[in-house]
Amino acid sequence: MNKRIKRALFALGQRISPQLLTFFLILIIGGITLFIRPIIGVADNGDYFRIMSSNDLYHLPIEEDEKILGYFNKDYGIYEYYNESETLLISTQSFFIKLALGINQIFYSNKIFDIRFLGGLLLFVHSIAGYLLVKVFTSYLKKERLKYLISLLYVVIFCDTGYISYFNSFYGEGVVVPTFLLSIGIILYIIRFNKINLLNLILFSCIVFLFFGAKQQLAPIGILIAILILRVAFSTKDKIIRAGSIALSIIFVVSALFFYKSIKGDFDYINRFHAMNRGVLLHENDPEKILKYFGIEGSYSLLEGEIFYEETPSISPYDERLLENFYNKYSIGSIIKYYTTHPSALKKVLDMGFSKAYEIRPEAMGNFEKIEGKEFGAKSNFFVLWSSLKKFIMPKGLLFAIVYSGVYFIYSFKRYKKAFNNKDKKSILIEDCFIYVYLAGLSQIFTSVIGAGDADLSKHVFLFNLTFDLMLINFIIQMINNSERKLTKDE
Repeated sequence: MNKRIKRALFALGQRISPQLLTFFLILIIGGITLFIRPIIGVADNGDYFRIMSSNDLYHLPIEEDEKILGYFNKDYGIYEYYNESETLLISTQSFFIKLALGINQIFYSNKIFDIRFLGGLLLFVHSIAGYLLVKVFTSYLKKERLKYLISLLYVVIFCDTGYISYFNSFYGEGVVVPTFLLSIGIILYIIRFNKINLLNLILFSCIVFLFFGAKQQLAPIGILIAILILRVAFSTKDKIIRAGSIALSIIFVVSALFFYKSIKGDFDYINRFHAMNRGVLLHENDPEKILKYFGIEGSYSLLEGEIFYEETPSISPYDERLLENFYNKYSIGSIIKYYTTHPSALKKVLDMGFSKAYEIRPEAMGNFEKIEGKEFGAKSNFFVLWSSLKKFIMPKGLLFAIVYSGVYFIYSFKRYKKAFNNKDKKSILIEDCFIYVYLAGLSQIFTSVIGAGDADLSKHVFLFNLTFDLMLINFIIQMINNSERKLTKDE
């Protein structure tokens, strides 16, 4: 019997490629996480209403402790008639929600939305991303067993419940994970396998637009995307591809400005409240002096450390006095100016940002439905090896980030130099893609701590986690590839 099992497994290994194995493993592990009891998701922290109100959804009548933070809910009501709620959030996340709603209404109900339809849709996109990325990564390797090892490593990292659980939620992170990975998979595939043409660049642009439009804090990445598209297109001499890339780049720059300008109303007040009270003023010895720099009365130093949603605030964040004498005195621009002229203050907030930069799972929100009988805010321990290792083993703070960046750029420079000397345009473009990945993640550290202090930090720096993990796999691939080359030379 054992021999038969071994033969069957060997035969399976001969038939299924590493990328196809990745595809199916993601669907299987993700399916268990999202669909089989105990169903895993991420509880609402109070942000759901923004995207729900824009998509004709509402919380069903449930106990208040089931609605916020502690417990995940899979069922939501669908408005039957006119939805009087205004559009509170402009996000490409709505594309996936509306698509999932349509599928839900065809196969399940016109009145109740089961969030697993959204989770399944995002999981499928995630599995396609895994297929493409593993296909690209393993194309550098010669030994079959190493290819399957990379496949398993990819699954361990990106099928971690810290990532997958967001698919069963209304957080933008649920869209960010699969669309970002898929966009990188597409652009790397295009370059690696000589598929640079206008149609493929448009496909990449569509997917990457869904990614960077999912959360307003990702708006600055639109500029990086525009540069990357131009860089790839202008590696060819095709005038049509070049002209098309210019048009696509303009669209991304304009879109970046549009998404940034859409941050207004409550969003603007919440972000600036936290940027000052949970960022600039936090852990400072003389907050009155700092407020004076911004032309704000010293008495407002009492707000130091407060969050916008405080149950018993010292003053309501909507108080007219704050609107006139606090919010109107500063902007994100003036905060950036403050940090650039006060390096110690910048170091402080960057330390805060990087201290949470390797934690995938937010502490505050639970993963289980209340019917499972788990305690309030309980976390799932299913398939969390990678997120647990990162949380408890990964060094924290700015120093490690500097070391990590230094090591990366030393090796990147060596690869650039070698590719340039060999006139290897393909390798240069691949390296450009990973510089984009690095800068996209790094931008979120700066955007988060400068724009909102340490409020909800592990969620705000989420993309840095994603980019770090992707670059880690690439680094491992490069090391294995170098070792294989050395062995080949020695032989």
